[in-house]
Amino acid sequence: MQMVRACVADCTFLCYPISPTAMRKRTIEAEYGPELAAKLNAFQEGLKSVQQKHQLHFDETPARPSRTASTLAEYVIVHYNPPRMSLVFHPQLPDDIAQDTRALFHQFFE
Repeated sequence: MQMVRACVADCTFLCYPISPTAMRKRTIEAEYGPELAAKLNAFQEGLKSVQQKHQLHFDETPARPSRTASTLAEYVIVHYNPPRMSLVFHPQLPDDIAQDTRALFHQFFE
């Protein structure tokens, strides 16, 4: 891994960049605790399989605002209001994809 030289005020220090995945994992664990963070990470991984199952839909639907293929993550929001997790879908997500995503969600949170 390449070191990065950073300058803050009069102090110069060396640091190693943290990958976005590692940063996200640390943030989730700090915010929700290790047990809930593990469930959220597993749910995120499960979303990838739901997306693969319905990849044709996402390939044919442009992402906002770019012209690349959309992803399931653009259509799903997970809300945490202790002690409950809830799932919200964008209205344009087809029902069959929403049902698969809801079933995955219930495996982890209800």
